[in-house]
Amino acid sequence: MNDFISFPALNLKFGISDTIFSFRLFGVQLELRWYGLLIAIGFLLAVVYAMRRVKQFDIDSDRMIDVVLVCAIFAFLGARIYYVLFAPDRADFFDNPLSILQVWKGGLAVYGGIIFAFITAIWMCRVRKVNTLSMFDLGSLGFLIGQSIGRWGNFFNQEAFGGNTSLPWGMTGSIIQRGINGEGYDPSLPVHPTFLYESLWCALGFVLLHLLSKKAYKFKGQIFSLYIVWYGLGRF
Repeated sequence: MNDFISFPALNLKFGISDTIFSFRLFGVQLELRWYGLLIAIGFLLAVVYAMRRVKQFDIDSDRMIDVVLVCAIFAFLGARIYYVLFAPDRADFFDNPLSILQVWKGGLAVYGGIIFAFITAIWMCRVRKVNTLSMFDLGSLGFLIGQSIGRWGNFFNQEAFGGNTSLPWGMTGSIIQRGINGEGYDPSLPVHPTFLYESLWCALGFVLLHLLSKKAYKFKGQIFSLYIVWYGLGRF
């Protein structure tokens, strides 16, 4: 079945796939998916940004990289664990535990990555003697970059959508229609692209907190606190 995305009010419809390409390596079928690629791009851009701002937050660049690399590993593990635990088909993972390791077939959850990254960052900051609040301030700006880009992976997966809407940017798609069937929504009507709302909210939050950190950075933990408030408002 060929999957599609449609914006009925805009008279737009096009085919879409969550997989960029697939290939076999040593007898194993591997796939490069948009979700993973976009997370990787967001992560790399966040690191590049952090390297350019590291001195202002009084953090040694080498120590910051140490913290970031270890956090990235545990964030990846956390994203996979969270997905496995809360996936609708999680019973399949427990029936076939080896499938948990097959991350190339897709299945990462942003929130699991954030939780594991947060816990690991506290530990690594102590190990590498980096001020935790300064690291969280800088990391918050990086998270906003990563979240604004990574959320577009939900577009290709046709997930993270809201209820039915008649707004011009309401979207629907083959996977969306199958996913909301029986969920109390009308699968024949467009839905809110909540992934887009969160992406734009995070992008706006990055711009605002970036400017604030440049012009009015008063104390350690300030940007992190505002990030929590901003992101919380967006989720609300």
